[in-house]
Amino acid sequence: MARRWLGSVRIRTTLAVTLLFAVTLSLAAVFFVNHVRKVLVEDSHQVTILSPDGGDVEGAGGLIMTPESIAVQNAPPDLEIQSIVGPYETLVASAAAEQLGETSADLRSSSTEESALNDMIADALRETADTQVAFHNVGGMRARLKKGPFTFGALFDVLPFQDTLVTMNLTGAQIKRVLGRRVLAVSGLRVQWDLTREAPHYLVSATLPTGQPLQDAVQYTVVVNDFIAAGGDGLEEFTEGKAVQDTGVLLRDAVSAYLRKHPVVSDVTDGRVTIRNR
Repeated sequence: MARRWLGSVRIRTTLAVTLLFAVTLSLAAVFFVNHVRKVLVEDSHQVTILSPDGGDVEGAGGLIMTPESIAVQNAPPDLEIQSIVGPYETLVASAAAEQLGETSADLRSSSTEESALNDMIADALRETADTQVAFHNVGGMRARLKKGPFTFGALFDVLPFQDTLVTMNLTGAQIKRVLGRRVLAVSGLRVQWDLTREAPHYLVSATLPTGQPLQDAVQYTVVVNDFIAAGGDGLEEFTEGKAVQDTGVLLRDAVSAYLRKHPVVSDVTDGRVTIRNR
């Protein structure tokens, strides 16, 4: 009964977080549909905005926007919007405050050296899905875990996307082609990359933890997130997997469940990854 109740609380919390984002995005969409028709990018720091009827918002050249154009510091909240968002903010704040674990140093993702954060997230995926191998794209980790106790909110900063876990079977040859294209967070393999080479020839070697090389014709069970399962980051081999199944389990929930069982996260890596850099 207690397990069912906890599961129900987690489901409601996840729904509340998702709904808060949906409400916020919907309000933003309504504003821009009503007030702005088109944004023309002029460079990386400046845009021109046109009005709903296609004319310039301001002058012949339109309204030029820069990061300094909209002052948001000390702006009073919109009471109508706050009345909608407020209850969900309370639910989200409560969920975000849950302490999940502790680390003795800042943990950062990396695509140039082995990273304890990369390793932990890949290990969480593999343990959750019970597969031989796990991969996660380094670009999907958007923040660091700071030294000391960390919360679900901190994990949300690291993994802000609503990715789900996808399992599949890939041959050793397909896995090696993936690893030749890009550095990934890995679990269940020992990998050597040489980034002085050109893609898709980064891979030097890939072996199982026993030291046995991957066999080209052998099928291995693999778990990834749904972004790279769909070929994201140019990793098209994942779209060729067999027995593909989207588990529906959120990546962030898988990692948080893993951390509840393994709350002490070491900053010491285990040597599964070696990268030669340019």
